[in-house]
Amino acid sequence: MSSYQFIASDKPLPEVKNPYEEYLSINDMIKRKIKVDKNLLKGNAVNRNEKIVLYYPTEESTNELVLYKDQGYAHYAKEYSTKRFFTAIQWQYTEKRAEQLLGYLKEQLKNNDELEVWDIWLDDHEEAVVRTVKANQLSIADLAFLLWDQGFENPECLIIKK
Repeated sequence: MSSYQFIASDKPLPEVKNPYEEYLSINDMIKRKIKVDKNLLKGNAVNRNEKIVLYYPTEESTNELVLYKDQGYAHYAKEYSTKRFFTAIQWQYTEKRAEQLLGYLKEQLKNNDELEVWDIWLDDHEEAVVRTVKANQLSIADLAFLLWDQGFENPECLIIKK
C-alpha cells in the first residue's frame, strides 16, 4: 500500500513543477560533462539532440514540492471528498517546502471558498480525522500531519475555509 496526499477543490488548481527538473539530450550531457550511459550511445537509432533524459542536479532536488492534476488516483480521492478537482502533492516534507505549500494554499483561497488537504492510505478506507481552520489562521503547524515522521495512523483532512 502507498500513501496519497492531495488537495481537493471546487475549481481546478494550477500545477507546480519541480524547478530543478530538466530534460537533456545526449549532446547536452556531453557538453556538461555528465556521465552518459553507454547504452544510449550505441548505434545510430538515437537522435543525440533529442531531449530524452530526465535530469536533476542532485538527489535531494528530486524531492521538491510538485503539484499536479491527478487522474490516476482520483477514484481514491472520491472515496473521501465530494470536491470535483484533485491536485496531487508529491514531495518530501521539509519546513521550507511546507512554507511553499502554505503560500500556495493561501494564494488559491483567493479564488476558492474552501480547500481540503488530505493524507490517505491507498486501498485501505478508514474513517478520517478531519480538522477545520480559517484561512487567516492557517499556519505551517496545521500542515504537520503531512510529515511522515510518526508513520500513518488514520486518513487525515485539513479543511481550510476562506
